[in-house]
Amino acid sequence: IPSATTAVGDGAFRNCEQVRAVTFQSSDQEISFGANVFEGCFRLVRVNLPASLSYFDGSVFAGCESITTIVVDPANKNFAVHENALYSKDYSELLFYPRMLSGDLSELHPNVQKIGNKVFQGNPKITEVTFGSKIVSIGEGAFENCHELTKVSFKSSTGAVTIGASAFAKCVMLTSIELPKTTTTIGARAFENAGLSTFVIPENVTYLGVRALAGTQIQSIIIPANMETICDGAF
Repeated sequence: IPSATTAVGDGAFRNCEQVRAVTFQSSDQEISFGANVFEGCFRLVRVNLPASLSYFDGSVFAGCESITTIVVDPANKNFAVHENALYSKDYSELLFYPRMLSGDLSELHPNVQKIGNKVFQGNPKITEVTFGSKIVSIGEGAFENCHELTKVSFKSSTGAVTIGASAFAKCVMLTSIELPKTTTTIGARAFENAGLSTFVIPENVTYLGVRALAGTQIQSIIIPANMETICDGAF
């Protein structure tokens, strides 16, 4: 990427199947990324992120199944690497988790509060996940199409928790899940076509998105007293 570049737009390199490495020429100018910039570049194996790169969300490398190495310039104020996964600088948000990693999510940084958009989408190695007590947000499509995911658990949380759109959609082996009592929002299609047969809506949930639980095997549901909005086709 040339040193004169200051912005890379949404999907700029999406599905560029021959791209194998991304390197930025040295620059003092801040560079911004849109969403899904390298999505589907499945031959991409190495990424070097410069000091001048500004924050981007987890969708940037979605579907980049072959990445083995992410190098972040130590002077970068927005990103850091822990156990070969990419995080925000303070480790509060997980932004990219390479497919070559084991899938043992106990290795996530203990400070993580947010799982970025599409971070684990379609990852066949993910079978079980336990979220720490600091978690407050599961991003859009974070675990969508994780067909081998069978167990999701949350440690006691005090912060308001948001389940993003399509976060666990099409997780066909996921038959049950107990969300934290502090959950307030279940986004659109959050569990659409998942394998759920039982489900309890936490008492603090006020919003249930479009088709949030559509296509599941749930036979009965209790609507909590605090519920304010149930969107079209929620069940």
